[in-house]
Amino acid sequence: MGNKVDWTCLAIAENFDPFKIVVDNVERIQVKDVPPNEFIDNPDTPDQDQGCPGVSRRMRLDKKYRNQKFKCGEDNEGYSVKMKMKYYIQYMNTTQDDSPLYIFDSSFG
Repeated sequence: MGNKVDWTCLAIAENFDPFKIVVDNVERIQVKDVPPNEFIDNPDTPDQDQGCPGVSRRMRLDKKYRNQKFKCGEDNEGYSVKMKMKYYIQYMNTTQDDSPLYIFDSSFG
């Protein structure tokens, strides 16, 4: 499976310096400091990006959707392959994959 030039062996993820030299000029809006109606009434303009640190602290997806199954791919016959959120979180926390799994909510959108 692995060899001397694979992703993990060469520590490519840990040594990917180009991302370290990018200038971060994104304005941060702390969720705890801005009421929801103010954020809705004054959305960011198309030429101004904003980050919202703290948003995910309000969302305990790992608890709320712990046993919910999400699509993460298809098998050879075209049937959906699903994974529970709790197993996906474990996968995210323990894996450094060069081609990671993504999960989808097929009923969304």
